[in-house]
Amino acid sequence: MSEKVDVCIIGGGVVGLFCALEQAQKGKVVRVIDKLYNGSSRYNMGEIVLKGLPESIAEFAQFSREQWSHAVESFGKNLGYEERAVARFSLEKGHAEILRKAAEAEKAHGFDVNFIEGHDKVMEILGTDRISQDITAINYSEGEGAIDTAKALDGLRKMIIQAGVRIWGSDVVEKVEMDASRITKVVTDTGEECVAENYIIATGVWSGEFLKKINLSLPIRPARVHILQLIPTGSMPNAILSSGEKFGNIVIKSQVNGRALVMYTASMDPAQATWSTDQDPELIDWLRHQAGLMVTSLEHAQMRSVNVVTTAITPDKNPYIGQLEGVGNAYIAAGMNGKSYAYAAGAAKFLGALMRGEEHSFSDETVQALKPSATRFK
Repeated sequence: MSEKVDVCIIGGGVVGLFCALEQAQKGKVVRVIDKLYNGSSRYNMGEIVLKGLPESIAEFAQFSREQWSHAVESFGKNLGYEERAVARFSLEKGHAEILRKAAEAEKAHGFDVNFIEGHDKVMEILGTDRISQDITAINYSEGEGAIDTAKALDGLRKMIIQAGVRIWGSDVVEKVEMDASRITKVVTDTGEECVAENYIIATGVWSGEFLKKINLSLPIRPARVHILQLIPTGSMPNAILSSGEKFGNIVIKSQVNGRALVMYTASMDPAQATWSTDQDPELIDWLRHQAGLMVTSLEHAQMRSVNVVTTAITPDKNPYIGQLEGVGNAYIAAGMNGKSYAYAAGAAKFLGALMRGEEHSFSDETVQALKPSATRFK
């Protein structure tokens, strides 16, 4: 079967779904092609934490979060967003001064973050006595966000279907046809053909494979991310906890069902630089142990599940969002460095403005920092 649409979106995770919604709301005929019907981003942590992000994309990250916080007002539907505080810390002795300096730098950039020192004060502000005695200082900020990822994806999917978006699930783009500097058609492994005026590539970690089909490449590498769901033995802080490790961060988020998610980002971990989603038993044991050292209610927590996902890491930790160089009708939103939920809504709005030739509110520095081109690293 062959069909013609205004916009063809390759990738049905949270980024692709937001792009589909934004285009449909502007009256466009949209097709979404997704190799996984449920979207791999269903199993992400869904935290939206702006502090600690590269300064070059601070205004973009802030804009993106605002889209989430206004979701009920904008879309008439709660997409699983809730405000959360964030506490960043380190179990390493002597790191309090590093945290203090980081807080001062973030305050200078306009972020509302406070340095809290003293174990008793830390327990008081986090509202639990189950915090490790070794946590004697934190950088604490309110007004961050967290997403119920399943609720977000299910809600977005229903909304785009109601808006008339067509979805091919469990399909993989096998072939891309081009005429000069424009994509003319994509063909899936089931023989379906989609002809569109514009194409949006939102394939996450698989973006590199798609770009090869049009003879393009962007610097991108994998990181395998483990996410544990545990049943704590006691109270948990409502704030998202984040601990800097040598090769990544450990993030702990309590859930409304009384469980807790524990994630290791592994962004710089050579042992996890793989596209494989196989579980690493040694890492899982280490992650459970570390979580127990941080929050005593997790020391003997029951393991409920383990999800392993891969995330795309870029050299400067900024995503690729914009028009592809040399391809007049192709746009990309990928390389999210594990922050797909934080950036998704903003990426959809930004790409929509670019495609329609509308003005946007971002500075030239921000646009350059997002530019999907290897030249930005020179």
